[in-house]
Amino acid sequence: MPETTKRSGETLTIAQFAAEIGYWYDQYKKTAYYVGDVQRNIPGSPVIEEYLSAKAKKVGYLDLGDLKMLALWGGDERGRAKHVEGKNTPSAAIYATKSAMSHLNNPDVALRKLLCLKQWGLSYASKTLRFIDPLEYGALDSWIRKATESIIGQIRDGDENSMVRGYLRFIDLCKRIQKLAVAQNPRNPETAGVWFIADIEDALYEFARYRNLINDGLTNANQHRPHALPQ
Repeated sequence: MPETTKRSGETLTIAQFAAEIGYWYDQYKKTAYYVGDVQRNIPGSPVIEEYLSAKAKKVGYLDLGDLKMLALWGGDERGRAKHVEGKNTPSAAIYATKSAMSHLNNPDVALRKLLCLKQWGLSYASKTLRFIDPLEYGALDSWIRKATESIIGQIRDGDENSMVRGYLRFIDLCKRIQKLAVAQNPRNPETAGVWFIADIEDALYEFARYRNLINDGLTNANQHRPHALPQ
């Protein structure tokens, strides 16, 4: 798959990124995460999201098979799919996801319920929330953590309070971008509806993986205005 963009090493304010969000989301849509990986027989995020969010609403939980699907979609680094299945019982997976779903109006509690799963961690716990409720949640992976560290702070993996605190700051950042977003909502461009947090996260991921940074705009250190967007 061709490179989506050559822009890298830039630093944008939250407002500047919000002005470009449509561009970065369009670039994300060209990646295997969105379109799927045919060779590995893994569907893209829209297909997985449709299935998992519908199942979660219907039965009120996800199971170990669903978590394995998320792990495989996310790259299955260090055999994540095998480890999450081997270290957690089927009942533990159902209990954790069911408990998280009963607290979706409280991201602090919802995330903590999923962090109880072994071999899951912040990245995959937040991915679980993102696929259950894409309107209100996004996934926080290492790329985005690095790109937004000046806003959300450093996160200590394994420290539950640190992970939760960082994730709440990340959701707050996404909501700030949501209010400033210039481009139309990609889910239904004919309406003036707000951007889903999951779609903001997707755009942030694509921006972040080219080692770009985002700050709150309160300092001009190491910051420059972005180049004209490629057509």
